[in-house]
Formats: sequence, structure tokens, C-alpha cells
Amino acid sequence: MTDHRAFIPYVNRPDLLKMAVDSAKDIHPMVIDNSKTGDDVRIYWNMRPSVPLSFSQTMNLMLNKTRDAGASICIWMHSDAVAAPGTCAELLRLAREYTESGRKWGVLFTNYDALSAINMDAAEDAGEWDTNLQWYASDCDWYYRMKLRGWELIETALPVYHEPSQTLKADPLISAQVNAMFPYRTLYYAQKWGGNPGAETYTRPFNLP
Repeated sequence: MTDHRAFIPYVNRPDLLKMAVDSAKDIHPMVIDNSKTGDDVRIYWNMRPSVPLSFSQTMNLMLNKTRDAGASICIWMHSDAVAAPGTCAELLRLAREYTESGRKWGVLFTNYDALSAINMDAAEDAGEWDTNLQWYASDCDWYYRMKLRGWELIETALPVYHEPSQTLKADPLISAQVNAMFPYRTLYYAQKWGGNPGAETYTRPFNLP
């Protein structure tokens, strides 16, 4: 049994996926296939949900699979990111070192969360990702909950190249859906936390007792 599980969520752009997987071979990532056909990922170790999942649903799936495996560290990487040689191995080494030392770390970032490691103890404490926030702002919500519980969010500065939003740029329908939901996400987040990301005023969701 290994102490970690690693994942790369995927929707489109098989050319970028190949580069991401090739750069992460040290940690043996599973591709979570949310593509339309599934044809692009058959050559990789992969899992295809019965229906395509949103980003927040995919995060919950990856955490659940890590938990079910009895692993203490969940590593995930964007499919449009490329880790420099040795980065994945060093990220895992740091996660193990901080865990063994008793440091209360929640997430280890590289280029933000283009490649990141999650402490499963912190994940259990923070709870599941909010599926009302299907795409953007779901990360802000989850990391804010971690900070409220005293878990460290640590920027490692390990080198990872990331050209963000390639999934949206490659599919006009996804882009239109994400843009259409922007007003709802903004309103929902502000009502949940008393402010926009970075300007939260509540310490409990919706300021409930």
C-alpha cells in the first residue's frame, strides 16, 4: 500500500494531457476522464465516471478514492500543466516530511494548484468541495475553510509550467456555461462568506450559528 494517490482530471486537449502525464510519471497519476468520448485516455491508467463531472465533483471523487485507498496524501495536477523534472518527486517528499514532523499543513502548492498535494487529515477537517460552485471559486471556498481550521496553505515554489483555462478555450460550450454561471457564483460566494474571495468576513458558512 502506498501513502499517496495522484490524479489528473481531463476534459479535452489530449496533446496537453500527454505532456502532463509524461511530466508526472514519478507519482503514477490516474486520469479522471470527463471527456466526451473517452478515446483519448485509453493508453493511460484512467477512470471514466458514468457521467462527466464538474470540477468540484471531480475533486470530491479524487479525495474519496484517496481515502478509500487508505492513503494520507492526495496529489492532483491540471491537465494543461507540465512539471519540471524532479518536481513531482520533491513535492511528495515535502508532503511526507511535513507529515512526519507533525506540521499542520493542509495543501502544498507549486504554481498555485497547477500541481498540489493535499493532506487527507486536513481534507477530512475541511469537508467536501461545495458542488454548488461547479468551477471557479470552488477552490477559494475550500482553501478558505482550511485556513479557518488552522491548516497551512504552503507555496513551495517548485517549478511547474501552466497555461491556464485551456479546457475552456478548447470547448465553446463549456466556456459559455462557465461564463453564464459567473453572476450566480459571485452572489453565492458573497452570501456564503460575507464577501468575495480574499475579502471574506464570515467564519461560518452563511454566518449561521
